[in-house]
Amino acid sequence: MIQSVMISQDILKDYQVFDIRNKNEWRESGVIEGAVLLSFNLSNGSPNPDFIKEFQRLRDENKTQALVCASGFRSASATNLIKAKLNIDAINLKGGMHALFDQGYKSVPYRGQDLV
Repeated sequence: MIQSVMISQDILKDYQVFDIRNKNEWRESGVIEGAVLLSFNLSNGSPNPDFIKEFQRLRDENKTQALVCASGFRSASATNLIKAKLNIDAINLKGGMHALFDQGYKSVPYRGQDLV
């Protein structure tokens, strides 16, 4: 069972945050400042075949990783995959970006800093 934590502005600093949405979502709503941008799915909707490899390469072993998507569905799936493939206990940020924006969070503009 994965660990899920309700997203809030206050807890973001506690984790290395991976925003696993896609480029269109990042462009539309902006991103969390300092988040690692790594799409879980390619632009055509298919799974990103490099997701696990890139996650492993980019993760800071001194921090706990937390994954965010739009609502929490993809981040829950990605968190399960990370546990299954890497045996790493990442955190699913429940509610996703929608919940964060509902709390008044102000994102920073997406500037093409993603990997995939």
